[in-house]
Amino acid sequence: MDHLEIIADGMSRGRGVLRRAIDGLDHAALQYRPAEHTNPIGWLAWHIARIEDMHVADLLEEGQLWTDGGWHERFGMPSDARDFGTRQTLDEPRFQPLSNVGVRINSLIHHAAHHGGQIDYLRGLRDPSADGLA
Repeated sequence: MDHLEIIADGMSRGRGVLRRAIDGLDHAALQYRPAEHTNPIGWLAWHIARIEDMHVADLLEEGQLWTDGGWHERFGMPSDARDFGTRQTLDEPRFQPLSNVGVRINSLIHHAAHHGGQIDYLRGLRDPSADGLA
């Protein structure tokens, strides 16, 4: 396996975790959150996609699908390329300068797995009879 295949495999695994975690959830399930100040399942899924869109667009020096591809319109949200879920309820620093390509790609893989696991956990809290991803 060469380095590009390793990256592609890691990215696809993160997307697979997300797909399995939200598969079959209805609108009510996507809005589920266990406490008032926690993020709902749908927000976590949106956040994973937005972070990936932002980083990949930046690395490729292209526009984001969120803005240039019109996805913000489908969600009924403003066209703000800087709105990807941080600084809403999280206190995360913006690293300047941004990390190198390898660090950013590894971060994306970890990010998808991390939040995908949160979604799976929330899904289990909501419906204890649901099968987990493990």
